[in-house]
Amino acid sequence: YPRMIRPLAKVILRGDRKRGIERLRLVAEKGSWAAVAAKMLLVEISLHDPYGARDPALAVRLMEEVRAKYPSSSMLHSAQLAALYQAGRVEEAHKGALDYVKKAEDGRYRRFDMPKGLVFLAAALWALKRPEDALAAYRRAYEEKPRNRWAVWALIRAGNVLDLLSRRPDALQHYKEAVAEPDRWGYKEYAERALKRPFVLEGEFTVDPR
Repeated sequence: YPRMIRPLAKVILRGDRKRGIERLRLVAEKGSWAAVAAKMLLVEISLHDPYGARDPALAVRLMEEVRAKYPSSSMLHSAQLAALYQAGRVEEAHKGALDYVKKAEDGRYRRFDMPKGLVFLAAALWALKRPEDALAAYRRAYEEKPRNRWAVWALIRAGNVLDLLSRRPDALQHYKEAVAEPDRWGYKEYAERALKRPFVLEGEFTVDPR
């Protein structure tokens, strides 16, 4: 979602956390023009807050409401996929990611957004215990040009999958290729770390390190 949402959520939570969240919920329920912004802030908090306000199920419900109002937004679609994935509704995340990729293919979304959709798809495929399909989706994301941050991140994630499949030489090749990419998004450190030691997964893949 817009780059302003995450910083705004952090600002709100620096003060009276409980009061700030209650106000956001009130605006989300009763507001008019500000309701969508309040819902998106609540989604960010519900997905990423480390101090007790995390609630992926709430994020899913809020994203259903927002997407019903703006069904053609690729940005909101990806936010919904993030909510579904973190809520453990992996089959729905997989189905939604396939739809996202199809829309990027047929022009309803920008082609530039294709790598993002493929990264969501790959994460869902891994969670569904389909590692080879996940690897193929990550690799396909990297092949998209011009390369954006999602494409470069997909290359690193492809290396991670290869490490988990005990294919270290192939993983190293992916990391080396990622290190050679211009470091516009701060991902080089992840590739360099993986070059030093094989990737170990704790829990499920995060879709994006940001």
